[in-house]
Amino acid sequence: MSKNEEKMKIGSLATKVYFVRLTLFEIGKASGNFYGIQLDVYDRERTICDCFKYCTKLDNEIFSKTLSSYAADKI
Repeated sequence: MSKNEEKMKIGSLATKVYFVRLTLFEIGKASGNFYGIQLDVYDRERTICDCFKYCTKLDNEIFSKTLSSYAADKI
């Protein structure tokens, strides 16, 4: 278990931790209410940019479905 995993106590969760430069952290940040819980999330455009940034680390099917859904969305 890495030092960061120990610090965040995530060893038993199926997670991947990515670090973002502080200058990029706020770009596309939004807030949403999910079942009464207020959470900070990234907007659709930031999410798509991150998909391209990490495309080699994403499953091809997830990457393709994400882009297709974004393109087809009428919002």
